[in-house]
Amino acid sequence: MTTLSSEGRREPSAEVRRTLLNFYWESKMQGLRLAFAMLRQPEAEDCAANLTRLVADEAHHLWLLSKNIAELGGTPMPDGRAHRTRRSQMARVPKDWAGQLALAAAAKKRTYSRYTQECSSEGRKLAEPWGTIAEDDRSNLAWLEEKLALFGGKPDWRDRVEDYLAAEETMYAAFTAAPPGP
Repeated sequence: MTTLSSEGRREPSAEVRRTLLNFYWESKMQGLRLAFAMLRQPEAEDCAANLTRLVADEAHHLWLLSKNIAELGGTPMPDGRAHRTRRSQMARVPKDWAGQLALAAAAKKRTYSRYTQECSSEGRKLAEPWGTIAEDDRSNLAWLEEKLALFGGKPDWRDRVEDYLAAEETMYAAFTAAPPGP
């Protein structure tokens, strides 16, 4: 459902915006869980500052999304087509450091791409959280890719990132195709 803006453009209804924001809210919850799992890795000792920044950014993004959902008359909560459920069906959270870096990088690539697309989509009035989230995710992605590059001769991580990206895209396609649920 859409409405006309004061400029005469079609905008998504509050319900559609709440649903989309809740999808991203759940994505950020998963990102926060992954960042905490990464902090527990022995290889993370030299990355504590960057991982703490990642945790702080994810928590801030949750707040931004929660605030916007509430402003639209909703309550932050997982959608019936939950991100966590779909991700677990397509790609398990890896136990190893390289796998966790690859999953985090794939998630950041996807969200950065999608947020910048959402920001520029005509009729989208979701720009407040998107700009901040996209910039933070771009910065976090640069650090994650730098860490992954240290695996140099192991192309396996590139394949893992691509596999995770494919799973994320499949998950988003299923989300957007399914009717809103409780």
